Amino acid sequence: MGGKIMELDKAITERNSCRAYKNDALKDIEIDQILDAARLAPSPKNRQPWRFIVLRQNLKIEFVNMIKTAFSQTSSSKLYEEKLREFNSEQNSLETMEKADTIILVFNHYPSIKLLGQEDKLFDYTNIQAIGAAIQNMLLKATDLGIGSLWICDIFSCYQQICNEYYEDGQLVAAVAFGYPSGIGKITSRKSVDELLIKSKGKYSNNLIWVGPRESDIDDCKDLFCGSVTIMGSNQNNNIAYCATNQTRIDHNIPKCVDDSFWITGIQQLKLQYPDAKIMYYNAEFGFSLPDKMKNSIICCNKENILKLLKDKSATRKIFSSLVPIVPFQEIVYFSNFDFSTLFEDACKFIFQENNSSGGYGTHIIDLTHTNDLNHFLGKKFMISPYYEKSIPINVHLIIGEKSILLFPGSVQIMKIINNKMLYLGADFITFQDLSIDYRIKLKEYTKKLGKYLQKLGYRGIVGFDFIITEEEIMFVETNARFQASTHLLNMALKNMKFPTMQEMQITAFSNNELPTQKLLDSLIVPYSMISYIEGTWNKSYSLLSDQKKISEIVSVFKDGYSIKDSIQKNVYMFKMIFKTNCTSISPDNQVNTYENLFDIKDELYKLILQKDKLQIKISLLNQGVIITDKAKFFIKQYGKIRNAVFSAVDLTIFNDLYINCPKDLKFSEFTPWRIDLQENDKLVLVFYDKIITEVTLDLEDMFCHNIIKSNIKFSDVCFWATDRLRVHHTLSCYLKKQSKGCKFCEVVPSESIISIDDILDVVDFYLKKANTFRHFLIGGGSEPRTIEYKNILKIVKHIREKSPKDIYVMSLPPIEKKVLKEYYNAGVTEIGFNIEIFDPETALKYMPGKGQIPREEYFSILREAVNIWGATGNVRSLLIVGLESEESLLKGIEELCKIGVMPILSVFRPISGTSTENLVPPSNNYLKRIYEKGTAICEKYSLHLGPNCPACQNNTLSLPFEN
Repeated sequence: MGGKIMELDKAITERNSCRAYKNDALKDIEIDQILDAARLAPSPKNRQPWRFIVLRQNLKIEFVNMIKTAFSQTSSSKLYEEKLREFNSEQNSLETMEKADTIILVFNHYPSIKLLGQEDKLFDYTNIQAIGAAIQNMLLKATDLGIGSLWICDIFSCYQQICNEYYEDGQLVAAVAFGYPSGIGKITSRKSVDELLIKSKGKYSNNLIWVGPRESDIDDCKDLFCGSVTIMGSNQNNNIAYCATNQTRIDHNIPKCVDDSFWITGIQQLKLQYPDAKIMYYNAEFGFSLPDKMKNSIICCNKENILKLLKDKSATRKIFSSLVPIVPFQEIVYFSNFDFSTLFEDACKFIFQENNSSGGYGTHIIDLTHTNDLNHFLGKKFMISPYYEKSIPINVHLIIGEKSILLFPGSVQIMKIINNKMLYLGADFITFQDLSIDYRIKLKEYTKKLGKYLQKLGYRGIVGFDFIITEEEIMFVETNARFQASTHLLNMALKNMKFPTMQEMQITAFSNNELPTQKLLDSLIVPYSMISYIEGTWNKSYSLLSDQKKISEIVSVFKDGYSIKDSIQKNVYMFKMIFKTNCTSISPDNQVNTYENLFDIKDELYKLILQKDKLQIKISLLNQGVIITDKAKFFIKQYGKIRNAVFSAVDLTIFNDLYINCPKDLKFSEFTPWRIDLQENDKLVLVFYDKIITEVTLDLEDMFCHNIIKSNIKFSDVCFWATDRLRVHHTLSCYLKKQSKGCKFCEVVPSESIISIDDILDVVDFYLKKANTFRHFLIGGGSEPRTIEYKNILKIVKHIREKSPKDIYVMSLPPIEKKVLKEYYNAGVTEIGFNIEIFDPETALKYMPGKGQIPREEYFSILREAVNIWGATGNVRSLLIVGLESEESLLKGIEELCKIGVMPILSVFRPISGTSTENLVPPSNNYLKRIYEKGTAICEKYSLHLGPNCPACQNNTLSLPFEN
């Protein structure tokens, strides 16, 4: 009667539904063991929703009699004749319960209707699943003990009576009968694993051949396919890849880039192994070139005339123009002396688009100021549209079924202009979620309209729509009647959520089966972005690809068979990286910013850096940061510790007079092209990619920075010695941050530490006595209420002036009263700065909820008074951040400051880790260069210069040393 330990496999195979029992009573300890096994089952959020009632002897008899009564009442009704089979089953179960020694009733302790106040099917499903696992544990334990069992659900004819009698607050799930079996129970037959295995909802599970550009496109649904024929791939695991076979990388966006014979031979090769395999195309249009006998194997293919229509960019725009706004266009044949002024008013840049092209390879950007670029277009037909520089390209996937249309989360497309072509280089689903809700609602509306049109046309399956969002409206661009490069990211997210992949839903759509509900897909989050690297966009070491696990932002790298030994054509796909963070953000000018470190394009700026142009080098280092090699770190360690500069950076000096604050440990900092290395002659050098630019020195910590003052605060928290100045903090924190109104880009952490003015002055005195080699003082950092801040600053200024004649620069919030400025001047302040930071008031409030409440008029009133006192020679300054407001607003701010004699300081926005702006992307190097040039031109009109005056203090600003 049990007692032996049975192996798990044996318990699983020997368990059966027992319907004949001996009269012997089960032992109490055996019942306890069965219940103990049940409680160890898994459950959602460890809710353990199961509850049990054990019925034995008289209790069991009473229960059986209740069932009998309910059964007799039901079987005499008309329902008995209609559901005879069900009642026969209930009769059999009733007889089994009479014979069994013990019946255990199983209840759901947490029915949603009672716990949550309303029915929640998902909540109930997960609980019932867990209870099913608990019942299975009971059955297996009973088998292990030599006890027979029967899982019974034929008790629901008196469901309410059982609940009322035994457990009113619960939900009845099942009854299980137990007893010692009389004889060997019958083990019923089971289907084979092959009969049960479903890898897809489609008809062709695991019996498909994938045909497309990249093997990685099916990475998250490869179990669906028995093999693949691709242009790029590994040539392994039943992949047949053209590029790997020929050891060359070709442009897959060029029509007929691969001869039909390759596709036919590859498919035939796989068909020898899998004769019944069907064929699924990335782009079904290419299946029409197969021989007729092979076309019969293609699945999920729309009619040829529909695909040809949707491929025609001009035709689709014309058709869809009655449904949604479209990008304006005209069809032209270009000839010399063509009059563009008659096409689109005020446009000076145009997009010439070939009617049938993909990936942007047929999309040309034409600037009418460079008419020589037009020569090779002579006699050719194009769609021509105005170029919207301030726009956001968007892509949205749909699956169109017979009865339903599924919309998926959209993505921001990553486009780059390379050789005057607008090329597709990736997608960012994360940044799409940052679009305004109004934009996303409008996109959904437009996409549904277009999807319904295609559905009526008879189109089925996957489709993508491209739009652009300008400053005025959303406009349709083109249709992609196929899978897309970004489909891979959707599949990753779908797989994470246990949803069918896009390929599986493609099969479902064509088989007219039921697709998942839109409500279900509305819960889908796609937490990924991707860059498809093409030739000319990657110039770093390929060791980064093999060391990908060291870079926190990377999810995976897909080489698709790429080898550096391959010959490679211009601008062709090499490999792709998928990131678990955004790699773009939307700029204040309604453009897509991409992290500069992610692309290596040898543009004009690249060439100027190699020519050792100081401005280009400084811009690049300010924006892209630098890596210090282990060899260089070891060498530097002999002389001291590298100082952690402000803004998560290190300070370095090159060319003797160019001081630069270089970021480190920020997003994608491992991708920077800059590094500091050690030469064999023990010289530290600054290296750009693999080219040495110049020797370099790094600022080290001052030897006293870790000293502790009486209140147990470090010297460096009070006085920060950087470059050629001693920065004195008049407070240890920011009172605005304590009120949850701090600037969202600031790294200052709210501190509860309190320091007295006397402690601050003691540290100042220490440096004046022990380390008096700095050139000047800067008083600033943190903030206090404006009613008292100036008082503490004045005390510090007066104390310094009593001890030292060095220049004193005060940088603070603008005082409320103008008379404070005269007090500053009389106390010895030589330079003053009130940093507006963001000129546009609305943007200022967005990023500076506290400081942004100070009106611009108040700033300018104080600044004008300061100019009256200190003059218009650059001693009065205000800092503006480049990258958080529009270019127009920023340049207006520069001009307004210059007009009243205030020197503008431009600081490049830096997304500091831990701040709420850490995922905003800084502006590009080319943008910063343009702002520098335009800002300099504005300053020169007013005999000023982008500040500050001190070359060392320019380390984190968009400026260069100049003559005072």
